[in-house]
Amino acid sequence: MKEIVETAVVTCSQMQVQQDIILDFLFEWKVIPAESLVALIQQYIAAQSKPAMMIPRFFVVVSTASDALLMLTALEAGVDGVVLRTPSGSQVLNLVERMQHRQQQITQRGQQEGNGADTGMLLLTPVIVTKVVPLGSGHRVCVDLSSLMQPGEGLLVGSFSRGMFLVQSESEESEFINSRPFRVNAGPVHMYVHMPGGRTAYLSELKSGDEVMVVNSQGLQRPGLVGRVKVEARPLVLVEARGSDGQIYSLQLQNAETVKLIGPAVVGGSLGCHDALVSRMSPSSRDGEQATPGMSTIKEQSNNESVCSAAALLNSACWQAISVSELKEGDVVYTYLQEGARHTGLSISEFIIER
Repeated sequence: MKEIVETAVVTCSQMQVQQDIILDFLFEWKVIPAESLVALIQQYIAAQSKPAMMIPRFFVVVSTASDALLMLTALEAGVDGVVLRTPSGSQVLNLVERMQHRQQQITQRGQQEGNGADTGMLLLTPVIVTKVVPLGSGHRVCVDLSSLMQPGEGLLVGSFSRGMFLVQSESEESEFINSRPFRVNAGPVHMYVHMPGGRTAYLSELKSGDEVMVVNSQGLQRPGLVGRVKVEARPLVLVEARGSDGQIYSLQLQNAETVKLIGPAVVGGSLGCHDALVSRMSPSSRDGEQATPGMSTIKEQSNNESVCSAAALLNSACWQAISVSELKEGDVVYTYLQEGARHTGLSISEFIIER
């Protein structure tokens, strides 16, 4: 394979014109050779710094639409193209439909939806926990992805679509259980989960092959492929939190140490992200009454102790994951706030009350 790539590049350089190289793999293995081809091309380009016209385009011969899609997505970049060699017209139509669907997905991910794009940033808003109540048993959903997540990453879920909480993946080690960085213990079946295109779905609807949006503590999001969904009966806990506008947001989660909500961290021993948030709300808001607006600014203390700025609240060094087993009234967690009701997962404008 290496010799093929090198020979093709040398030929293009000598002819001073870009060439199309068609490869027909005569052995059974298809994916691994394609991945090796893509890797070699990228490595050679990086090392040689050749002009674009000196780099040949590689096409691979395939016999089915499924094989074509594998070639075009090998190592994410894919080969430059495919030659579909088949007597079946349905295979050609199948490939066209798949490529159109893939292009639509790429386009949708690049479009602005609400507070952010599918591959962009969401505005995460800190809210103060006002209630933590153990409940009885319910059917909770573990969402296992086909990719790994890092600490600080998870899924946005909530009992109300207008306020969704960031639940961290099981990516942290503990002395009692190994980490499962592919999993989010996302809560019971009735809850909403944030999906591509600004949509929502019920956790009960998720299945293998679906896409959800993975979000980190800074609000950066990316699509994640669902590999498996586990529904089991487990003890639950109710969490309610109040925003700066006095609105109450709610979710339920499995009552377990490994289930964690992400929120701003306390910085040192001085006024950190947690206390800075509380200081921006009126005393009455801490007593259970409606808060006064003003969560977008933080005033410095007179003794010049450091505080988190609004930007620092979303900084990766300024977050913490709080286990629901340790969560208490007054703790601060992140939510993604949206307006409008939902119909089949789409945001619509209509009167609605959720409680």
